[in-house]
Amino acid sequence: HETISSLQGLNGLRHGDYEQYRRYATRRLRRVRKGANFTYGRGRQFVQRELTAEDVEASAPLLMVPLLNSERAWAYAMQLKQEITRGEGNAAVSNHLLRRLTKAVQWSAAFEELCKVRADDATRLEANAYASWMAANLDLERGEWAGALEKYTTAHRICEDMGTVGSVELQDLFTQRAEEIRQSIRFCNYNLTGGSSSSTDAPPTLTGSGGDLLQAQLDAVLVDARKKQAQTLEELTWRSHTIAVRDETLRLAIVSARELDGDLESTAADDRSDNQYSKVLNACEDALKIVNSNISSLATMTGGTKLEAQREDLRLLSGYLSHIKLTRMFERSKRLVLELRESWKIHTLTFSANKSSAAAAKSPARPEDIVHLYGSLTQILQDMLALPGVEEDDDLADALQAKLASVRAHRCYFLAETYSTNAKSSEALVLYDHAAQIAAQASDLLETCEDVQDELAEITLLQGAVSGAKSRAQAQAFLSSKSKEAPASEPPPSSGLQQRLAAYDAGKVGDSFKLAEVPPGFRPIQCKPLLFDVAHNYLDFPDFDEKAGVVQEKKGGGLFGWFRGNS
Repeated sequence: HETISSLQGLNGLRHGDYEQYRRYATRRLRRVRKGANFTYGRGRQFVQRELTAEDVEASAPLLMVPLLNSERAWAYAMQLKQEITRGEGNAAVSNHLLRRLTKAVQWSAAFEELCKVRADDATRLEANAYASWMAANLDLERGEWAGALEKYTTAHRICEDMGTVGSVELQDLFTQRAEEIRQSIRFCNYNLTGGSSSSTDAPPTLTGSGGDLLQAQLDAVLVDARKKQAQTLEELTWRSHTIAVRDETLRLAIVSARELDGDLESTAADDRSDNQYSKVLNACEDALKIVNSNISSLATMTGGTKLEAQREDLRLLSGYLSHIKLTRMFERSKRLVLELRESWKIHTLTFSANKSSAAAAKSPARPEDIVHLYGSLTQILQDMLALPGVEEDDDLADALQAKLASVRAHRCYFLAETYSTNAKSSEALVLYDHAAQIAAQASDLLETCEDVQDELAEITLLQGAVSGAKSRAQAQAFLSSKSKEAPASEPPPSSGLQQRLAAYDAGKVGDSFKLAEVPPGFRPIQCKPLLFDVAHNYLDFPDFDEKAGVVQEKKGGGLFGWFRGNS
């Protein structure tokens, strides 16, 4: 894959020029044949020669012949594919494309067969992945989704595992290749399932004897690669310590543990699985067993400075491996704690009256379970502080002390929550005060450390939660004291909120809270006085018109005035 990637990148495929790459493959193929004296002849002297394993054994460059033939046929097919995409193709072009892909599959299969005879295990696996990928391309073009999916899965599995060993450049190359194949797998899954999203996210696993054989080959290649890395691992650096690794078995175990830990570190925090954590912990445990065995074998020996140096190196190796192990244990337990904390938060914010809701029906996390997990985190941090080499590293020790204070503050808070849920408000108030004090100390310690922004944010949230919980506990204590003073035979509230302002009860009647009476009840009010309004009809008021000088106008008699009585 490294050879193909280099050839493609330098000869046109960087900008999608398949014709240029095809012409280059033809020229390179001619040079290889001529250099190895494997020509066919011209004219009447033309003789078709079949490439065999003996020919490759006699001249190793001949192994490039089937590979270049396959690349040339594939590039020609991709050139025809571009023409069809641009609308310049027809049925003849489509048939030509299939014939070129078929030729590429034949040459890639021949290349794989030759690699089985002449190449090492890693190259044989790469040839298997290449041939599977080429055959899958042909099935994909034909619309045979099941066959393409199976072959793409084989290629993806090999590239994904090969991306964990070797140099950084090779790891990036195989990882990129695996991601490209994953897209083709999702496309095949989409066509097989009719667009169902449940089966298009992850590639399927190989089953049966073929999958077991492939896994065995992959394991053998990974073991060989780890052995090569172990040969170069003569010493490692942890914090400010340079530690020599003398035992080859221990080197191999450390390489395996570091590789698994690196895979876990490169995975997003939300995507890390328990299986990944278990693999890292088991690998660290295996390496620690070898370290302890070597320490035991050196315990009975007497010697000088070299023996003491070996003991010191083994002691620091024990601290290094234990630090990796405990760090991953802390992360895994912290994830579980965060899940339970979120569940408890949702439970405390859920209305107790909403019994039929899904959140209320689901069993919530108990604060005592969270307390137990924080106790485990406390023990892990204490064990990390006691590791060899930690006491000499002030920065690491200060960070662990700050995290320990943060964990203790959270544990004290949830212990107070446990007492609060059991209606022990006085004990809860004391623990809330203690949690606030520890949280303040933890905040001061975290501010002096680096790379602890998440813990500092958690402490800030905890301080606000403690303040609110204290107020809640004080209110509960006050209400409980008043409820003890109230008579036991007090009837349930039946009046509205305005009529029971001095009563310390919720006003709950049945399944509802009574805030007001509907319709409102009758209440006495003052009547409007009507005395002067009645007497007004019987009063004679004096006439003030003459004193005011008001002159009344006389109306004329008119024609019929005598008839109406006007003079």
